[in-house]
Amino acid sequence: MAQYIDNISYNHEQGYDVRCVDLYALHNISTEHINVLLNNINFKGNHLDVLDVGCGDGRIVEVLLSHYDYDKVDIYALDVCKRICDEIYHKLMNVPNIYIYHDDIKTINLDKKFDYIIVKNVLHEISFEDQKQSIIRMNKHLKKNGQILLWDFFLYEDTVDFVRSVVKF
Repeated sequence: MAQYIDNISYNHEQGYDVRCVDLYALHNISTEHINVLLNNINFKGNHLDVLDVGCGDGRIVEVLLSHYDYDKVDIYALDVCKRICDEIYHKLMNVPNIYIYHDDIKTINLDKKFDYIIVKNVLHEISFEDQKQSIIRMNKHLKKNGQILLWDFFLYEDTVDFVRSVVKF
């Protein structure tokens, strides 16, 4: 049974519902993108812990669930928008090993370490300073040899340099 954890008291609806862009086109995952994602997740061992930061409509969660046995992967889905978290929870409430977090990438502080942290089209939504703090926080949530899969259509060049300096490749 999925679990829902509400770690922040505010609700971030602005930006998600009030944009002048086609969110589906911008945040959609094509078959090609799915293959790239899955090719970067190297399942070795008996269990995998994955955090999807800025999980949106849960598409990455669904992709992971379709490729891995429920008992072999724990998936943590985090989003700053409470409505989105509610929707994902209701969609996946009967799926084991799913943890939905209403939380903010800028203040993330989970009592958990992950093999993979997936961040798709999230960092461009926040300031450069918040990007740096978020990367430091996420890096602290990685297991030894864990990886951050950072996927964004626009980042400051300084952010790219900062990621390279913090995250070991």
